[in-house]
Formats: sequence, structure tokens, C-alpha cells
Amino acid sequence: MRPTCVIMAALILSGIAITQDKPVPSPNSSQGEGSGKLHVYRIGGDVKPPRALFAPNPKLDERGQQSSSEVKYQGVAIVDMIVDTEGRPRDVTVEKTLGPDLDKKAIEAVKTWRFEPATKKGKPVAVEIKVEVTFRLN
Repeated sequence: MRPTCVIMAALILSGIAITQDKPVPSPNSSQGEGSGKLHVYRIGGDVKPPRALFAPNPKLDERGQQSSSEVKYQGVAIVDMIVDTEGRPRDVTVEKTLGPDLDKKAIEAVKTWRFEPATKKGKPVAVEIKVEVTFRLN
């Protein structure tokens, strides 16, 4: 059986039940409008979620699969990130871990993703979201 990984297409959007549109503090943010800081919003109210345009599966190399625990493990990693106003992932971290090897693969993959940015009143804004990255053996 050859191991593969599949990314769940559905985003788990953090703050979806929150209807406020106050900026979320982002300690690592350095880009932005006017003040030099990126204002990060929560989804809800008039803040619409981003839409994934390009979300490739994590890459598992043949050599790495044979020598690591990846070949025997499957599950879902939850990755937290900010999607900036250009639709690029930033400040990517793993919230639900599958172990160092698979977490690293999940982060590498998510950093290549591209989104249609979230919007507030029709203008692009940065938002914090969570996504599932599923590793599955076929």
C-alpha cells in the first residue's frame, strides 16, 4: 500500500460564530495599511471568508516515507494561519499536531497555498483561519 495524503477542501474558519469584526492582534505582523501593522479580522458580520484558489497536497518523498513513521501514520493536523490581503498564508502554526515530521510537511504545503482574500465591505482584509490537512494511507 502506498501512503498518500489528502487535504480536506473545507476550511475550518476560526471565529465563524463570532459576528464582531474587531481586529485580532497579530504579534508577528509587520505589513499593512498606514500604520505599518497588518490588521487581522475575525470572520463574521461583514467580514467574508477567504476562498482557496490553490491548495496542493503535502509532498511526501519516497525516501522519507520508507525511513520515517509517516508510512504508518494517518490523521488530521489542524493548521492556524493568517491569510493576508494578497491571499498569502502568514504566521503558519500547527494547532493539532501529528508529530514533527507530518507537522513540517503540513506547514510546508500550506505555505504554498493561495487564496482569494477575505473581504470587509468589498475590500480585501487579513483574517485568521484554521485548515485541516489530512494524511491518509491508501
